[in-house]
Amino acid sequence: MDTTITTAVVITAPIDAVWRAFTTAGEIKRWSTVSDDARTTECTVDLREGGHFHLRRETQDGSGSNVEGTFTLVVPQNRLELSYGGRTASAQFDPWAENVTVTVVFNAESEETIPDEQQLALTIMQNFAGYVQGGM
Repeated sequence: MDTTITTAVVITAPIDAVWRAFTTAGEIKRWSTVSDDARTTECTVDLREGGHFHLRRETQDGSGSNVEGTFTLVVPQNRLELSYGGRTASAQFDPWAENVTVTVVFNAESEETIPDEQQLALTIMQNFAGYVQGGM
């Protein structure tokens, strides 16, 4: 079975604002949340091919998880590709009129985790869109 998950959002904002919010550590910490009781507490981004990224998300009790990996392709304001934990992901930025469609594609950990990972990705991307459209 295919374990690829695709999530897309349309954001009414200039491409430079969308790109900056998606690729800047300080901005990512503001929108990359998964629930009201969890937040991104650490984020580093070395935005270049071969550069590394790290995210730490924690719940209110201090428990959390880390995601870290390497950028394998960086085309400014167009496309990102990365690898992390034996998996791959991409983000495509397609501007049109006054909007930008951001499409994220990644591989789920397993067939069993697809529904949860799909919901998580949708929540995060909706937070991202709301953050950018809310004036950052």
